[in-house]
This record gives sequence, structure tokens and C-alpha cells, in this order.
Amino acid sequence: MLSPKCCWLHREWDEEARMKFLLGELTGKRPLMPPTLQTSAEQADVINTFRTIAQLPPDSLGAYVISMARSASDVLAVVLLQVHLTHPLHLLLQTPLPS
Repeated sequence: MLSPKCCWLHREWDEEARMKFLLGELTGKRPLMPPTLQTSAEQADVINTFRTIAQLPPDSLGAYVISMARSASDVLAVVLLQVHLTHPLHLLLQTPLPS
């Protein structure tokens, strides 16, 4: 399961390591995080945003923009949260992600 320590270390990894981890989590079957995970106020805000989106009908939102993404792993991190916390949304990419 994802832990705050793991998320903090994620920032220290190179792009290849981040991509490997995120792709593994996207294809994994275990829960991304336990329901009792302790988070900071900022982390809780992000998680609650995705949970709020999950309560909306699937056709309520169209494509969404991921701002301040600097790499494919930045986009995959958002996709991972979206997949685990909501229903799939349309994601528009200009460059295909590595498989």
C-alpha cells in the first residue's frame, strides 16, 4: 500500500523509477491507500477533490487539464489517483505515455 514515506521518496526518484512505480500501481489490484491513511491538509484536499468528482455522474465532466506537469510521471500520478478514487475521465495527452 502507498505510504506517506513512499510518496515522499517518490520525489527523490529519477523519472524511470517513478514511471515504473506508477505503472505498477496502475496495473495492480490492491488498494492505493488505506481508508485510515493520515494525510496533511494539502493531501486531504487533493484526495477529497477526487472523491467529490466520484460522486458526480460520469458525464458531468469532460477532459481535464493537469497544470504544472513537467514529466510523464507527473501526469501518471494524477491518472493513478483518478483511477483509484473516481470513475475514468477523459484525459487528453499530446505525447503518448511509454508502455
